[in-house]
Amino acid sequence: MKCFAYAVESGNTGLRLFGDQQDSFWAGTLISFANLDRRYATFHRELLELAGKSELHGNELGFGRIERIAGRLAWFIREKKIQFSFFRIFKPYLATSKMFDLAFDSGVNPAVPPQAYAVRQLRLINLLHFAQLPVGATGFIAAELWAEMTGQIDTFYPHATAAFRQDFQQLGDTSISPNDLRATVQRLIDFLQEA
Repeated sequence: MKCFAYAVESGNTGLRLFGDQQDSFWAGTLISFANLDRRYATFHRELLELAGKSELHGNELGFGRIERIAGRLAWFIREKKIQFSFFRIFKPYLATSKMFDLAFDSGVNPAVPPQAYAVRQLRLINLLHFAQLPVGATGFIAAELWAEMTGQIDTFYPHATAAFRQDFQQLGDTSISPNDLRATVQRLIDFLQEA
């Protein structure tokens, strides 16, 4: 069955990509079994009229206008069985993950055999060379890599101290604030540079 995907991103601050004001890069994808642009243009125009805008952009609509269209939009999402996928990347890993994808995704780089990216274990091994400290709390592949490494910490970090192990555990704690995570990552990096 044919699917249509509509992707959007948030947190791409251009030259200020690593600024402290916005620590996360978000991407979302709407997945539909119908070409929404073609089949539901009339519904889109109806939402534009209800919102009183020429474009439906949440940041520009504000809560008041979003509330005007929320009921119709919720009905449409349920009725058309639309699905969503979201992911968040802690910005210090954004450049690393983009570079990793460019280098190892066989769909992007034809010189790479498909198994280098498609086989999870091989992808994690390759990613390890790009991101020595996976911040599991950021989700996505970093969470997988963090979980994998936590189970084998002595293999990856044979000289790990008790303090290092405690800090490494914190990398997977989603309740820790980004600023505290930054401090933890810095301590771990300092340890690795001295080891």
